[in-house]
Amino acid sequence: MLDEQRLKIKQYIESKFSSQPKPSSLPKSPVINSRKRLTILLLILVLAIIITGIAAWRLKLVSPNRSFMDMFKEGLHIPSKTSISLSPLPSPRPIPHGKMGFTVGQSDKTVPQFSRGFIDPYDPEKGSTQTVTITVKYKKPVTKVTATLKTDKNISAPVPLVLVDGTNTSGQWQGSWKATDTYLYIYKLILKAESANSPEGSVEITLR
Repeated sequence: MLDEQRLKIKQYIESKFSSQPKPSSLPKSPVINSRKRLTILLLILVLAIIITGIAAWRLKLVSPNRSFMDMFKEGLHIPSKTSISLSPLPSPRPIPHGKMGFTVGQSDKTVPQFSRGFIDPYDPEKGSTQTVTITVKYKKPVTKVTATLKTDKNISAPVPLVLVDGTNTSGQWQGSWKATDTYLYIYKLILKAESANSPEGSVEITLR
């Protein structure tokens, strides 16, 4: 009888212990999970700092006048400020003074042809008058000749030239205008000639 009671007690105790969850199957505490995450983040930050320091040393960024944050930013290619350096403009090319002659050559011989011309003065002062004279030849009568001036900040309206010498098939055309802009870097003369029922002749002369 005593043995039966002992057996029952033993079975009762074993059943109680077996009903409890094993330690490995217990749910993990959220505090433990947050600590693990924090530890992993700290390890990643330390590794990033070490890698940045090595990169800074290899790129010769270490300097007595540089702070650690400066080297850290440069190692990660983080610009602190955007600096814009403006290079000075080159000196303008020298140009002739006073009245100068020029010669024009055209590859297309089916249009009115410009030949020798004069520009007076070549280097006008602002507000002064500049005159262009150009010889135009063509197998048909030339009906219209214009000149356009390109300067630093302006493109003039076409200025009509008038026939001052010769004929409309071989003659000198002339026109004048006021100089209103600078011509330190852009200085071009565009000449155009028209004849009835014929293609237009046009040349661009770089004066500077």
